[in-house]
Amino acid sequence: MSCYTLEKTLTSELGRKLLFTNDGKDYLVASYSSSALDPEVLLFKADKSGKIISWTECFGEKHDRKTEPLEAIYSTMTTYNKVLRDNDLNGAWE
Repeated sequence: MSCYTLEKTLTSELGRKLLFTNDGKDYLVASYSSSALDPEVLLFKADKSGKIISWTECFGEKHDRKTEPLEAIYSTMTTYNKVLRDNDLNGAWE
């Protein structure tokens, strides 16, 4: 499976969101939220415009409050790409 790369930044009043694609085959929205005790990044399936098509989380990670939102998103996507590359879906929800 090919890895996900950044497609575009999405506008959101609720937090930071980026759209990723694996060569236009599938799309994921990576959503950063600091409303929980620990900030977290969650991945959701989306269409090419960035509209979430399933609110079932594909993957996610919690981050330290000191981690910048973009750094947290890229860290989570790096981890997810590694999980896909290694075919180690234990822990991935997809």
